[in-house]
Amino acid sequence: MARYQSWETFGPDDAENLIEEQCSMEPGIPGSWLQLAIVERGSEILIGDCGIHFLLEDSRQAQFGITRNYSG
Repeated sequence: MARYQSWETFGPDDAENLIEEQCSMEPGIPGSWLQLAIVERGSEILIGDCGIHFLLEDSRQAQFGITRNYSG
């Protein structure tokens, strides 16, 4: 999914680190991002991801974004 983000570089090591960080992530911490995979139920193919940014300036608000995998 990294190729569809605005990240300048993102290699396999970066992906492994992100997954490790996200596995221990507690949702709702102000200033943090939670990335969730979107997987097609029948085929179990990764079709996108969902990012939730819990805003630091107002913990009652969050930004929500979805990236679709166009190659699959």
